[in-house]
Order: sequence, then C-alpha cells, then structure tokens
Amino acid sequence: MIGDLHIHTRYSDGSLWPREAIVAAKSRGLGFVSFVDHDTTAGTAAAVSIGLRMGVTVLPGVEISAFDFDRGRKVHILGYNYRMPATNIEAICRPIREARDANTHRQAEQISRAGYDINLDQVRAHARGPNFDPTSHPEPVLYKQHIMLALIDSGYTDSIYSDLYRQLFKGDGIAAHDIEYVDARDAVAAIRADGGIAVLAHPGQLDSWEIVPDLVDAGLGGIELYHGDHSPDDQSRTRELATRYELIMTGGSDDHGEYGSDHAMGDICAPAGAFETLTTPAHAEVAWAVSLVREAGAMARAAVAEEADIELKGGDIKDLVTIHDVAVDRYLTTSIRERHPGHGFITEEQDHPEIGSDQDYWIIDPIDGTTNFVTCRDNFAVSVAHYRGDKPVLGIVYDVMADELYLGIHGEGAWLNGVRLPMLGSGATTGYRPLNECVLETSLNAAEEFARRYGGSRQAFVTTFRATRSLGSAALAICRLASDTLDIYLSSALMVWDYAAAVIVLCEVGGDWRLPASDVTPNDSITPETINSKRAPFACARDRAVLEETITALFGSP
Repeated sequence: MIGDLHIHTRYSDGSLWPREAIVAAKSRGLGFVSFVDHDTTAGTAAAVSIGLRMGVTVLPGVEISAFDFDRGRKVHILGYNYRMPATNIEAICRPIREARDANTHRQAEQISRAGYDINLDQVRAHARGPNFDPTSHPEPVLYKQHIMLALIDSGYTDSIYSDLYRQLFKGDGIAAHDIEYVDARDAVAAIRADGGIAVLAHPGQLDSWEIVPDLVDAGLGGIELYHGDHSPDDQSRTRELATRYELIMTGGSDDHGEYGSDHAMGDICAPAGAFETLTTPAHAEVAWAVSLVREAGAMARAAVAEEADIELKGGDIKDLVTIHDVAVDRYLTTSIRERHPGHGFITEEQDHPEIGSDQDYWIIDPIDGTTNFVTCRDNFAVSVAHYRGDKPVLGIVYDVMADELYLGIHGEGAWLNGVRLPMLGSGATTGYRPLNECVLETSLNAAEEFARRYGGSRQAFVTTFRATRSLGSAALAICRLASDTLDIYLSSALMVWDYAAAVIVLCEVGGDWRLPASDVTPNDSITPETINSKRAPFACARDRAVLEETITALFGSP
C-alpha cells in the first residue's frame, strides 16, 4: 500500500477541503494519506471518518510551527496518529493560529494602505474557497497565500510565489513581520501527550539538523526522509540520523493543491514500511495480543477453503460449532496461558474454572459468526478481551476476511488497523441523529423474541428506524458502530463472549451499551452477574441518547 504522509488542506494553507482531497487521493491510487495542516487538528476527525467511507485510510496528522530558540531557526514538527480530540496539541496550537490570523489581517491592511487594490473580504473569500459550508467548516485562518490570490485577482502578479511575494513578505517588505512560534521541544511533548508520534519535518529545507538530539531527548519518534526540498545529501543525512536515534522515516509531497505546490499529492510517497510502523502498537503487551489474534485469524482464514463437519449446540440450528472453532479457541488459550500462567478464561468452546473477582482473565469467541463462516465464508471475526475483575483492559475484534482489526484500550482510545478512530459524533456525521435517520442492525428472530418474551413492539422495528439489516456477527456489528458506519445494534440473546471485546472498542469512542429487559442489571462493565448470566438481551448505540430512545421506542421505558 502506497500513500502520502504530508498533505495540506483548507484547514490551513491548502486549496482542497479534506473531503475533496480524499476523493483526489482515491483517484490517484493512494491507500493512505495524512493531512498535516499547520497548527490545527480541526479537520482530523471528519477526515478519518470520510476516509473510512471512501476506502482511503486517513492517519491523523498535524504540522506544528515551532522554533529552535537556542540556534534561532524555524523547526516544523509533524504529529501522527494522536488521539482525538487532541487537547494538548490544540492547547499549544491555538495561540499560533490566533497570532497568524491577526498578523495576516494586519499584513492585508498594510498592503492595502500601500496602494494595492485589495480588501479583507477578497482575502477571506480565497481562504473559504468555493465549497465553504459554515455549518460544517470553521472560519479559516488567513494566510499570506490568500493575500497573494487577491493580488492575482487584481492583476498585480500571476503566481503566488512570485517576485511580488518576496517584495512584500521578505526582508524589508511592507508586510514582512512574522509571528512568534512555540519551542520545538514543547511541540514534541504536546504530540506525545496526546498519544501521537512526533516527527521532524523536512530538516533539509529549514536546516534544522542540529536540534535532533534535543528533540530525541524530548521524545521525537521520527524524521522526514522524502520531501521535495530534500537533496540526495539531505536524504543520506536523514537516514544516518534515523539509524543513530532509531527514528521512523516518513515522507510526502507537501501538497497544497493549487496554492503553489511543487509536487502534487502522491508525487512523493512515504518510504516503504513507514505507515505500518506508525500504526504498530508501541506497548509490547498490546503488540503481542494483536499479533496473536491475527495469527488466530490466519488459522480461520485457511480453514475457509475446507469443508467442516458442523455440530448443533443443544440441537439449535442457529447455534453452530465446527472443529475450527475449537482449534482456534485452544490455540488462543494455550498461547495466553504460556505468557500469563495465572490468568483465567471464559470462552465459548471450553469449560473453565470460576473467575475470581479481582483476577485477570480473557473472554474469547474464537469465531464470532460461525454460521457466516460455514455458509457465506465471510463476515466472521476472532474476538478476544482482557479484563481485570470487572474492569476492561483491552479488546480486539478481527474481521478475518476483510483483514480489519479493531483494538480498544481502556482509557486510551480505539483503533482500526492501527489508525485511531475519532469519537462518535465528531467525524463526518456530527450532532444528534433522530431514530428515523438511524440504521439498526438486528434480526427477524431477535425482533420476534423481543416481542414474545419482553413485550417489545413489533411495529417499532418496522416504522421507527431508517433501515434494519443483519450482518450475523455481534462483535463486527458493534465495531461498525465504533467506526461510525452503523447506529444501533440489538440482539435478544447474547453471551458475554459475543460482545466483551467489542464493547471496549465502542466505549472508547463514546458509544454506549446495556442489557435491557433482562434480569441482569444494566451496567457498562463486565460483572460476575453478567458473566454468569445465560443468553441475555443486548443493546448498544452510537451514544447514550440514541440508546435510551431506542429502548423507549421498543419497550416503553429506558
């Protein structure tokens, strides 16, 4: 998979909004991109969400305008794969944006007073662009490029980076005043505080080589190798520093669209392996668990080509088990026990001793969606959760055939194939969503069971929601909520291993779940009461309001 890790949009000084840039990336065959807008993360959540729908992976990114005060040089720091919202990054970037916007206003006024026929409305119109939507886009920060576009309109020059640009903004130009930037080491610290990876941008362009040891001490994780302003000597020096300090090497086009880019999106791509390294879990225990689940998924994937004898649990034609379920289950439990001899297990295919109230244990569904596994050979998952008492530690759900791995770490966030997922409601679809605009996943059997056993309304299933569908894997359905491609999931009868891992992912992005209309107390934790219950009704939604409205619509009370 090839991609470009250095692209700018209209959230700073590019000419395309993220949606437009993603469409362009798709047309150019890029598998991943990162929008590293200057000093803002405002467009990140929406871009990640849009990318999920478009089939282009968007790695959260930012480029912080910083300074090496010891040597008197500008330094740009890239940040990748940070959590959203990025509170620490935003705290350090907000004053930079405000200072830049105020400075650009002042520069435009100075240029106008010097006799040039431009005004702030022209400059602001160029910052907004032709597809500006005030309901979904913030008021853009003004840049020198927007002033230059106004000057081009008025016939003073024919390009942004012309002699006029240098005359106005460089040296003793009438608008040459610049703003004060933040310390580069503080920029690195802010990115790390938000769980991201800090990368030194184009050191050859800014001659920022000498600060590398200081930044490494502050937590620098990478250095940009491929950039339009990097000579072969710059690349050689970058490789030497990356080897010496064990830094990830990145790269990209530094595309600004129509705003004076020397290279278009995808003309310069990231080095091989850069994306994979940026999205590999940093914690050894998490990396081990992810690798283990992927290996278990490979076993299941290989078994798809085989015909397997099918058994019915308790004679139920809807509850299937194969030798592959058992094999994957035993592989997972054996591997975990070797690493963690004192941990307990709750799995679908094996009986295990009772779990202590404060014990570490793993809840495993070796093949969630066995019916799909043996029939359509798709839409099944390996589901593994680690709990400590009633508290979640991590949950992993691996969509085997799609090769999509969801990871949730309690208190730290959720990821899809190593890329952080935004909080629900902050992405491409924001704000409150009424039930008649929600997509519900449930089955006909579940609807009938809710009505028969719990007094649920059959009519509500038909008339309340925009659409109803059924995938056939509880874990994958819940994870589709987490990636904002589904709104509600309901089941009339789930066991704890059906949802234990997926709800960790869901809750880390702001979703909610409970066990309604059952004798198990609604709770957002896995408790002994939950573990020991038999099949119970289950409901989850993109947020608590939608969940409560759904339960009220079906059962009359939240």
